[in-house]
Amino acid sequence: MSATAIVDALESHNVGVASHVPDSWLAGVLRELAQRSAIKAVPAAREEESIAICCGAALAGVRSVALMQNAGLLSAGNVIATVAGNYALPVVLLVVHRGNPEDPSHYQVRKGQATQPMLDALGVPYAMPEVDCVWDRTIGDALAYAEAWGGPFALLLRRRDLEVDDG
Repeated sequence: MSATAIVDALESHNVGVASHVPDSWLAGVLRELAQRSAIKAVPAAREEESIAICCGAALAGVRSVALMQNAGLLSAGNVIATVAGNYALPVVLLVVHRGNPEDPSHYQVRKGQATQPMLDALGVPYAMPEVDCVWDRTIGDALAYAEAWGGPFALLLRRRDLEVDDG
């Protein structure tokens, strides 16, 4: 149950704000966030807004994560570079990585191909969780990295990373 494990890890590492833009692959994580009170879940209309909300939280000393699909990440390059990057704000981006080789949807492929080159161009470090990752360590490492280098850090999530046990 990765969705539960992801939210457990966010709580265990004292994340105070999770801003998000709805996405079908994030549904389990968003449901889990809605059922808890330790993290303030803040819906946003666009990914740029979600990142800006997290930047504001970071300025206030609150750990934050922005959850979005890579399509939104691709459109949010300006706020990543100018706000999170220029002001050295440690924001973790939890990005649904559509169009990767494990996602055969033909209309997603171009987004998948552009995601990592865009992060490279913006100088945003990123990682993909291992198949059997320990979410507490993975989330903790992402937060620590963002804070140590002073800027955004992206975790690129695949469908398997977001599975929910409905049974």
